[in-house]
Amino acid sequence: TSPNTLSLHDALPIYLSKDILQNVQNYTKKRYAIYSNDDPISSINFLEEYANNLHAKKIMIPKGGHFGPKSNIKRIKELEEIILFRKNNKNN
Repeated sequence: TSPNTLSLHDALPIYLSKDILQNVQNYTKKRYAIYSNDDPISSINFLEEYANNLHAKKIMIPKGGHFGPKSNIKRIKELEEIILFRKNNKNN
């Protein structure tokens, strides 16, 4: 991993604390984890474990980086589809 990559061990206390995970699960019916396979900040293993711990549907965007300006991602089609589906199907 690069020196700028947050290790799973360092991130666990913040992102995977049982309190935070439980709150997210208590306040959300559906959870989605949108991540890329080449994020320079968070490893793919961390992102997949985070999604698993949230019981989220995993959506991996190939070569999306960290979805910041350097990734050159202008739109995330999968996210737009989720938003439109949820808007049109409020009970799902």
